[in-house]
Amino acid sequence: MISSDEINEVLKQEEIFNFIGIKFEKIEKGYTKLSFNYHKRLTRIGGMLHGGIIFSAIDYAGSMAVLSLECKRRSYSRIKDKLSQTHERRSFYCRG
Repeated sequence: MISSDEINEVLKQEEIFNFIGIKFEKIEKGYTKLSFNYHKRLTRIGGMLHGGIIFSAIDYAGSMAVLSLECKRRSYSRIKDKLSQTHERRSFYCRG
């Protein structure tokens, strides 16, 4: 199975991944854990985390969880080929 470091390296080519600051911490069969730092640029008026940011993170977590169930390492290799202020980190979990 591909490591979280390898996925982070591939996905850092995506602007939204970088904008949110997502970091995969763990990828197992049917399970992923990612986090990102809370930052004012990710919020709505009043400091509430924007729903689009939350759902983007869920989309990344869910996609990787599903891929970990259905794909072998060679499929991850194809993905890999294609593709200041720190507050608390947010974690999202997805189980298959």
